[in-house]
Amino acid sequence: MKDILSRFMNAYWLRPETAMWRTLDVVSMQEFEFKSPSLDLGCGDGTYSFLRAGGQFDDSFDVFSVDNLDLFFENYDVYDAEANNAIQIKKKADYKIDMGLDHKSTLLKKAGKLGLYKSFIVADANERLPFEDESFTTIFSNIVYWLNNPAKVFSEICRILKPDGKCCVMLPGPQYIESSFYYRLYIKEQRKEFDFLELLDRGRIQDNLKTLKSYMDWVKIIENSGGG
Repeated sequence: MKDILSRFMNAYWLRPETAMWRTLDVVSMQEFEFKSPSLDLGCGDGTYSFLRAGGQFDDSFDVFSVDNLDLFFENYDVYDAEANNAIQIKKKADYKIDMGLDHKSTLLKKAGKLGLYKSFIVADANERLPFEDESFTTIFSNIVYWLNNPAKVFSEICRILKPDGKCCVMLPGPQYIESSFYYRLYIKEQRKEFDFLELLDRGRIQDNLKTLKSYMDWVKIIENSGGG
């Protein structure tokens, strides 16, 4: 676990709580194997899946490379930019994923530099997924809880997953929020000296508060969507 945490801390240095949770994600899904044809649903820039696949970046890599900082205070998505043109990879991923899907083409361009994905498709996972029934043997997703209707997404996952296929999703429970420095020090304890953390959070915690559910609540949503 120490090696995994070190790799994530190197990439997510600005959000140590993210590095911690991503490390726990990787440890918890060690038994999950990507078998072709495979899909990363909501792959973003591919950093998480690349590190999970055993890949390593050069120490100069920074996942927080941004652009248009002059628009930061206008709530512009400064991460949705191809600012990190040169990505130095110290170790390639141990396997490949057949398809990466995301709604931001710029993030997919970044992911394309990792050598992890065979192909990409730009699509909004809130809508019907652009795949035929029973298309994939394995599906991974770390975005379901961000989407408008998780039950609908799970129904779509069931539709495109082969009968003997497997799906792995990361879903936040109530304990997730306690790992946030911003939540604990500023929102919960109301310590004004930490108000600068609001600039880093940019509404992320408030969005997450809407998606936190207990294990049994997530089970019910999955079962009601047709996923056993």
